[in-house]
Amino acid sequence: MLVVLLFTGGAGITLLAGALAHGRAPEPSPVPAPTRKADPFAPPSLVRSQTQALPWGRALLEFTHPALAIVGGGMWIGYTVTHQKAIGAVGAGVLAGAAIAGLSWFAANKRTGSLSFGRRVLIAHTAGAVLALVLIAVAVAIG
Repeated sequence: MLVVLLFTGGAGITLLAGALAHGRAPEPSPVPAPTRKADPFAPPSLVRSQTQALPWGRALLEFTHPALAIVGGGMWIGYTVTHQKAIGAVGAGVLAGAAIAGLSWFAANKRTGSLSFGRRVLIAHTAGAVLALVLIAVAVAIG
């Protein structure tokens, strides 16, 4: 199990190093205004929120995904040492949050067309993460 986590972490580090080597992609441009008729009674803040992307959203995901993965991996190591089910359950939840943040980060990068890493490494990282989450869920359920 820990080997799968280490493999997934290694692939993630490779992805991050590759993205940093290519330089950061520019922040996404504002989303074009919807083609439907604008609501004449909508306040300016609502119109702005519907037409602009969050300027710090990708940076937040870029930090959150690895941070949650490191914390969840540490908790999982703690679970394998102590065999306390609460630590394993919390670690599994944190790793699930890391997976959600990773998927959101991927979707944000794909939407803006700023994917700057190899597909094979991305597939390896994704497969390792899915396998790790399945193994963790099984281990917590029977453990």
